[in-house]
Amino acid sequence: MNARAPSLLDEIPLIRRAAGYRLYTGDGRRYLDAWQAGGAALLGHRAGRYREAFANKAQRGLSVPLPAPEVRKLKRALATWLPETRPVRLFENSDRMFAAIRACLGAFEVVDPAMGETGAAPQAAGASRIVLARPFLVQEASPGDWVVPVLPLPSPFACAVLLGQELDEASGGGPGEGVRRLPDGELVAVAPISSVTRALHDLFRVVRAGGHTGVGVAAELAKTGVWRARGPYLEAGAAADAERYRRLFRLFRDEGVIISPDRLQPSIVPADMSKGERAHLMAATERAREEGLAL
Repeated sequence: MNARAPSLLDEIPLIRRAAGYRLYTGDGRRYLDAWQAGGAALLGHRAGRYREAFANKAQRGLSVPLPAPEVRKLKRALATWLPETRPVRLFENSDRMFAAIRACLGAFEVVDPAMGETGAAPQAAGASRIVLARPFLVQEASPGDWVVPVLPLPSPFACAVLLGQELDEASGGGPGEGVRRLPDGELVAVAPISSVTRALHDLFRVVRAGGHTGVGVAAELAKTGVWRARGPYLEAGAAADAERYRRLFRLFRDEGVIISPDRLQPSIVPADMSKGERAHLMAATERAREEGLAL
């Protein structure tokens, strides 16, 4: 969702298998996944029951766009996570959603609370804010913002979701806001709608069980100055400089940890780590501090 910085994806080794929060290469190397595809693998690779939900609907022939009651179920699940009432629009994928947003707004900027951007005004004159909603962070979007939930499941199983408010001349709003209408959503296949709903219920189960177990580890990592922590999300102190972040990325990769390949997107502490993996992550962070890659 963030194209502001070049990606280091081509510096990740070829991955043959993923399970939990671990990535495996063809030659047997194992990497701890602290990227998690930007949040799509927040609950782990191959985790949850969203695959079953997708397959169940697809086997019933519901893999094409059709009116179905699953839309209401998804909206109820979204309201459990983001209870502030906002109209919901569904799209086949995020590319189509952002194209529709651009057609309505023209200039807009994506605001990521995991990167401390919640209170930031748009840098471009007249631009509107699209705020990401991330699990395990308090939603702080203003009434005039449109909200895009970062869904905890891989994109092949997901549709894209936009929550927003329509403004008219009497509604006011922030700088650059006038008459503004939400884009029309799309009729989306039932199978991905059902998988998104299931993934949200998997997320709620984690919340009821005590929340993300990586929050405490993130706070410990932040004490070194290499990271800023917000919930389980990590913003690199070196993120402002592309070359310093490249060094940080390579250092962690060489230590067996894959962090975000985009310096302007967060890394995420895995929710399931052995004591050895946790110690390894702390050691890599300490090495980064010694090499001058802290704030």
